[in-house]
Amino acid sequence: MLNIEVFYNGNIDRETTDIVENIKYKFGKNVNVKLYDTNETAIPEKYGILNPPVVVIDGKKVIKLSGKDSLEEIVTKAIF
Repeated sequence: MLNIEVFYNGNIDRETTDIVENIKYKFGKNVNVKLYDTNETAIPEKYGILNPPVVVIDGKKVIKLSGKDSLEEIVTKAIF
C-alpha cells in the first residue's frame, strides 16, 4: 500500500479535496491518502518547510504539484 500525504492551502485551493476523493475511489486499497489543509494543520517538522500544494509519498519523497492533473499523475506513476 502506498501512503500519500497531500498538503494544500484551503483558502486558495478548492479543487484538491475533490481530486483526492477521486484518487481514493479510483485506486481504493492500493493507496492510503491523507489530506492536510495547511491553514488548519501544521506541517510535520520532519518535512521541514513545504510550500503547498505538495505531495509526500511514503514519508520520504516530496513532490511539488504543478497543476490539478499532476496529483493524479503522480499517484498513478507511484503505484505502477
